[in-house]
Amino acid sequence: MELRYYQKQAVQAVYNHLREKENNPCVVIPTAGGKTPVIAKIAMDVCKSWNGRTLILSHVKELLQQSVAHLEKLCPELKERIGVYSAGLKSRDTTHDVIVAGIQSIYKRAAELGKIDIIMIDEAHLIPPDGEGMYQTFLTAMKEINPQVRLIGLTATPFRMKSGLICAPENLLNEICYEVGVKELMVAGYLSPLKSKAGLKKPDTDKLHIRMGEFIEQEVDELMDTDELVEAACQEMVEMTTGRKSVLVFCSSVKHGQHVMEVLNGLEQSVAAVFGDTSSEARANILSSFKEGAIKYLVNVNVLTTGFDAPNIDGVILLRPTASPGLLYQMVGRGFRINEGKEDCLVLDYGNNILRHGPIDAIRVRAEKKRKKKSDLSKEDAPARECAECRSLVAIHYTSCPECGHEFPRQERSPNHSSQASNEAVLSTDDVSSVDYEVQGITYRSHTKHIKDGVLPGRFSRSMRVQYEIGWNTYVSEWICFEHEGYARKKAEGWWKVRSNEPVPSTVEEAVQLCRFGAIKKTVGIIVDEREKYPRILSYLFGGFPTQEEIDKQLSA
Repeated sequence: MELRYYQKQAVQAVYNHLREKENNPCVVIPTAGGKTPVIAKIAMDVCKSWNGRTLILSHVKELLQQSVAHLEKLCPELKERIGVYSAGLKSRDTTHDVIVAGIQSIYKRAAELGKIDIIMIDEAHLIPPDGEGMYQTFLTAMKEINPQVRLIGLTATPFRMKSGLICAPENLLNEICYEVGVKELMVAGYLSPLKSKAGLKKPDTDKLHIRMGEFIEQEVDELMDTDELVEAACQEMVEMTTGRKSVLVFCSSVKHGQHVMEVLNGLEQSVAAVFGDTSSEARANILSSFKEGAIKYLVNVNVLTTGFDAPNIDGVILLRPTASPGLLYQMVGRGFRINEGKEDCLVLDYGNNILRHGPIDAIRVRAEKKRKKKSDLSKEDAPARECAECRSLVAIHYTSCPECGHEFPRQERSPNHSSQASNEAVLSTDDVSSVDYEVQGITYRSHTKHIKDGVLPGRFSRSMRVQYEIGWNTYVSEWICFEHEGYARKKAEGWWKVRSNEPVPSTVEEAVQLCRFGAIKKTVGIIVDEREKYPRILSYLFGGFPTQEEIDKQLSA
């Protein structure tokens, strides 16, 4: 099994975390980025290298079957050592070294499994918000059998569908040990590029109310399921997806989905639907036909979000609004997978979702206590904008539309750059102006790069990597070369002197230690030039020196 570079980093980050800390880590890899190889590698190491046992927890029968198939394909040497515990699959294996189980089937039966060393939760964003429920019951019972058992979460979205972040000191999962971003994997060619456009006929979602983290279903259905909107949207989606092969349509209710099916059928389109009450046999047949290309439009309601694997999807239609950033990501993420002949995936948004939550690679997650009662956002608050000419949805910082070149009205810039920060570009390296970001966190690490120049083998370049967190799963890095000579060393000295009263460090380790101990001023904002493949920091906004609490947090990172 050959892992990609970021999958190797994820596995190593998990092992480092388990060695150095007592809490439960979480790995964040985008949808279609390949979490299963990470799971498979850890499971194989536990079994073959450490003679231990692994339990992999999922939530629905289809995900269990998918996990087993992928594990057997990735690790054929473990095939005879993989078992399944699921009432839905009529299997209750308890003695295998690797057990894939449904939490609903196993949460009261920890004693039947015996000692487990590592528990991994796939799609960890589905853990209940309060950290209790079936997971807590099962983990408590398992710790009575093996007090040293460790829990690892894996997800594409470290925030829940209807609430905030899943990692916190009081939660089952406590902190993210590794994450890689959507944009990085698209640039590297591991994910499909996206193109997003707003629908021509859009409903007014400003008056929708939120209940338990999501818009009230009845209000949404009344807003979206009108003859005028459905007919206009279906006509437009047919026109916009000409030449595309497999289009996934998200509707607000079964009644709405059936209405959309009727209109698409009237337009002589190949269409089918999967709803919550669709039988298992019918669902399997429909999904198989869709993946084979026999069905072009597949309508669903809250069914094909998490775990649905169809690389051929080259169109995603959002015929519903959502107040959940996690649900937006999961819906759009169905189009992330690369496939032969697929250039990109078109996202048509009729629910103002991208304007509400931001570009998919820089989704804004609000704390639950600060969530607005209604869906409306002021123009200054919106993290994305719609092009008036071609309806492309782009990040708020673009000065012109990357699709058609339309010039956006110029906005006044705050002189201190310290208030609301704009988000990163959607999924593009097109020419944009400099962008202001609020820095949400910083890490300092030593970095060693192997120089492959064909002249002196074994040469290495050492520097301090400074990583600025500017949004969820979104970072900008720079490398400060304290151990270099000439111009690079002079730049490092200048970088240090504007931040600290301490002497300039002579080594990378010294610099990292001083930074972590609070010897330099906080950077609270940066301005970034994003016209190149790798963003370049143009200037900084500094605050005071870190507090002791901030220093302690940095030291524990």
